[in-house]
Amino acid sequence: MNIIAHGNLLRHLDYLMEFLAAWEKRPEWLTPMAYQWCSAISEAAGRLGQKGTFPSTLETGLKSMFREQQALATDDVPNFLSSTVEGEFSQVGPSCDLVRFGETLYNTQEGTLEVPIPPLLVALEIGFRLATPTNHHPALHLNHTDHHDWVFEAVFSGNKDEAIADAVSVWIAGGSNTPPGSYVHYFSKRVVRDEDFSPRLRQAAIYVIEQIWDRELNISVFNTVFLLNRLNVDVDDMEKKGRWAQLLINILCLPGGLESLSTHYWHLLDKLDWHHMEKASQNMNLNSHSTVTDSLEADKDWEKLEVWLGIVWRSMKRDDTVEDIQQVTLDLLLQQPSALPRFKNLCETNKLHQTHKPTLQQICDQVLALQPLYASVCIVHCSSVLIPPFTPLL
Repeated sequence: MNIIAHGNLLRHLDYLMEFLAAWEKRPEWLTPMAYQWCSAISEAAGRLGQKGTFPSTLETGLKSMFREQQALATDDVPNFLSSTVEGEFSQVGPSCDLVRFGETLYNTQEGTLEVPIPPLLVALEIGFRLATPTNHHPALHLNHTDHHDWVFEAVFSGNKDEAIADAVSVWIAGGSNTPPGSYVHYFSKRVVRDEDFSPRLRQAAIYVIEQIWDRELNISVFNTVFLLNRLNVDVDDMEKKGRWAQLLINILCLPGGLESLSTHYWHLLDKLDWHHMEKASQNMNLNSHSTVTDSLEADKDWEKLEVWLGIVWRSMKRDDTVEDIQQVTLDLLLQQPSALPRFKNLCETNKLHQTHKPTLQQICDQVLALQPLYASVCIVHCSSVLIPPFTPLL
C-alpha cells in the first residue's frame, strides 16, 4: 500500500504482483487485500488528476515518481530484492516498471487517455480471477471506498473481457455487500460494443443481475433491459429461477419494459416451470397486468398475448374478478386455436385457483363449439373471392 501510494520501489512491486497472479492456489484472503491495492491505485490516480476521472497526467506522474525512486536508490537506500531474487521474479513476467510504458491506451467517451491500467488489471486478476459465480462460497468482507468508482469506470471502459469479468466478480465475492452505484451503468460501456461477451464475463454478469436486479430496476429500467437483451439468458444459466420470473414480470409491467424486452424472454417465461412463476405472478398488480394485456391485444401480438394470459390466469387469487380477461381470452383462442391446449391444461391442473376453473373451462368449450362454424365461414369467404376451398394457398 505504501509503495503504491508513494511510488517507491514500483519495479519490485510489479514483480511481486506478477508472481501472485501466476500463483494458482493463492489463498482466499488475498482477495480483500488485492481489492485494497485497487483502491490505492485509484487513489494515486485521483491525486495526480481529477478525482473520479481518467487523469491524462497520471502516466507522466508515475514515470516521474519512478525516476525519483531510481535517483534515490543509493547505498544508503537498499533495494528490497537482491539481483538474484529479482531475476527469479522476472521469470514470472516481463522485467518492467509498474506503468508498462508503451502498452495499449484505453479509450473513453472523453477521448484516448493514458492511465495506469496494467497494475490495476493485475491487482484485479490476483483478487478475482479465480472467483466463480456461485452461492456455495462464503461472502468475503470487501471494504468499498470512494476510489472504487474510478476502478470500475477504468476497467469497464477497456476492451479486455477477462479484466471486466474480474471487476464483475467484485459483486460476486462480496455477497450482499456490493459496491455502491449502478452495476448496469458500468456495464453499459461494454454493452454498446458489438463483440460477443466472453463465456466467463457473460456468466458472471448473469449471476450478478440475478442477485441485485431489484436495485438496478429502481435506477434504470432501460440500462437493465439493454444488458439483458445482450445476455440472452436461458434456463440453464440460472441459479434462482424464481427471481428471474419476478424480474421479467416486473419489467413487463414497467413503462417501456414491454416494448424494449426482446422476444427471447417471452419464450423464456414460457420455459419456466409453474412453481417458479407462481410467487412472481401472484405478486403482480391487477392494474399492471391489464395495461400489458390491452397493449398486446391492440398490437394483435397473439403469440406474446398467449404467454401473458397464461401468466395472468395463474396469478388470479380467490376473490379476484376475471371479467376483464374473459373476452380477451376468447378472442385470443379464436384467433390462435393452437393456444387452446395451454388453457385446457390450466383447467385440469392445480396451476389455476379452483374458483376460476369453471370460467376458463367454459371459454375453452365455447371455442371448441365455434371452431366448425369458423371453418365454414372461412370456406364461404374463400368461395366469395373465387378461390376454391381446395386450392393450395402459398
